[in-house]
Amino acid sequence: PSVYTWADQKLEANGNSYGFNFGLTYDLSDQVQMGFAYRSKTNTDLTGDISLTSGTYGTLATGTGSTELHLPATAALGVSIKADARWTLNADLDWTKWSDYDELVINTSLGNSVSPKNYDDTITYRIGAQYQLNDVWALRGGILMEKTPIPETTYDPRVSDGDRVGVSVGAGYTRDLWTFDVAYMFVNLDKYTVDQNVSFNPALVGLTNPVQTVDGTYEGSINLIGVSVGYRF
Repeated sequence: PSVYTWADQKLEANGNSYGFNFGLTYDLSDQVQMGFAYRSKTNTDLTGDISLTSGTYGTLATGTGSTELHLPATAALGVSIKADARWTLNADLDWTKWSDYDELVINTSLGNSVSPKNYDDTITYRIGAQYQLNDVWALRGGILMEKTPIPETTYDPRVSDGDRVGVSVGAGYTRDLWTFDVAYMFVNLDKYTVDQNVSFNPALVGLTNPVQTVDGTYEGSINLIGVSVGYRF
């Protein structure tokens, strides 16, 4: 009989890339302000070492590897409305050119792996509000909605995703030149049913079947906490 064992594949790599950011704001009135921001696409060439290890047999092989990581261009358009002395309302549209991420190619001395991605561009919708409780405290809240960029045919559970709905709350404290902010966000990933998937390629770890599917139903959630301290000078 045949005996199978799992092998862990690990690529540790480093690289550099360059890009640029651009932004502007425009005051439509004393109460209404609009803003635009753009971040360019970056391509990062990564090189490093790869290893295959098994809990049963230990280190199976080592070598060198390289890949190129594509991070997409993004653009955001927002508006802020100061409704009165205490309330400020905000709305944003964020566009991400995920279609630049068409495949992930890993070249190693042990073999090469090509994983199709074919991501879709996305638009994220955000709305939020701030309430100025007094001279030093401000309370904040907001929601976001975003469709997943990952198509069903190239879904990868290692980067599990789904259509997102997020809710956030936070508070800010200002004292003289100091600012202190804390925020919490909960993001729900909707159920994602995958059928006829062809993205998982285990050929690099020596399996004879070059393509396996990861059909199934996936769901999840994300919890985020942020804390920041600022000083104006």
